[in-house]
Amino acid sequence: MSDLRIRMQRELTLCGLAESSKTTYIAIVAKMARHFQRSPEDLTTRDLQDYWLTLSKRLHPNSLGAERSALRFLYGRVLKRPWIVRELPRVRNVPRVPVMLSRDEVQKLIQATRTLRGRTIIMLMYGAGLRVSEVLRLRACDIDGKRGVIAVQESKCRRSRCVMLGRELLVALRTWWKARPKICSTDLFFPGAHGEGALTASAIRKLVGTAARRAGISKNVHPHTLRHCFATHLLEDGVDIRTLQVLLGHARIETTTCYLTLSTRHLALTKSPLDALSLRPPE
Repeated sequence: MSDLRIRMQRELTLCGLAESSKTTYIAIVAKMARHFQRSPEDLTTRDLQDYWLTLSKRLHPNSLGAERSALRFLYGRVLKRPWIVRELPRVRNVPRVPVMLSRDEVQKLIQATRTLRGRTIIMLMYGAGLRVSEVLRLRACDIDGKRGVIAVQESKCRRSRCVMLGRELLVALRTWWKARPKICSTDLFFPGAHGEGALTASAIRKLVGTAARRAGISKNVHPHTLRHCFATHLLEDGVDIRTLQVLLGHARIETTTCYLTLSTRHLALTKSPLDALSLRPPE
């Protein structure tokens, strides 16, 4: 399995996949190997079909999509045996309604965060709509206080975009920068413990979850929830959908329009077709 892992890592790198995708694909293949207690190279089409039936009973359809992609990559690109996975069925994604917080709940979440670094990270994700991976790779040179923008290095498309830098967020970022460990082995804006290495995604997930519990929020709050709140609250403030698409860094407008269903302002302003009828009062 170790040789197969090396080969798979090489192919993933050659294909230019993001680090998160590499980790996911390798974990999926390793899980399958543990299930069969033998190398994926020794499996047959029937083995894969039986395994797929087992997965389909346990996993959400959206999770099955990642499993299928990983197996197709393994057998098609790495092992050069694409026929083994040809009969695995396509998986249709099931749209999920994201968890949303009110503005009052976001305020409670920020105020419940006890560390300056944690408070600044939560303010950044909500105030600029950043993904966790974008927070982790943020550097001081990306923040332009004079122009009032943040240059975001996108993790998904490996390109950059600019988002607004509000007054409150700028103050918070400057305050954290002054309190940041003086001796750091990295130029990242949010280094790891004692200024060494990089902060991890799991640390941010733990930070947000802990703050939600302290704030008394019973919803399943995770870091991406703050990005959902950023988008929905901007829509409610009258920002047009095209501007929001640019701020979020979405390649397709269809990805952005899902937030229209979360915006109570847009729902309230949409007239019911019943209101257009001229109905007489009941006799």
